Amino acid sequence: LRFLLSDPVMHWGVFAVLSGLLCYGFSRSGMNPIPYIKVILLGIGYVLFIEIYQAILPWRSFGFDDILWGSVGVVTVVILVGLITK
Repeated sequence: LRFLLSDPVMHWGVFAVLSGLLCYGFSRSGMNPIPYIKVILLGIGYVLFIEIYQAILPWRSFGFDDILWGSVGVVTVVILVGLITK
């Protein structure tokens, strides 16, 4: 349970869900094929936005490892969705 609640797994999971929802939204809007590059750019852009915003807040901290794990979550789901939809 400690592993599942660790910071890297939580960042991976949150941004994996975000990219999955982006893929679902693009597919429901009629875009075929799903614009995977847009999903990756939007997802990683949001990861960067969150981390930069946290650097401003005194009770939060900026972390490059958080950017890494969030980006890995985004790319992982985009790859999985790409493999499943082919």
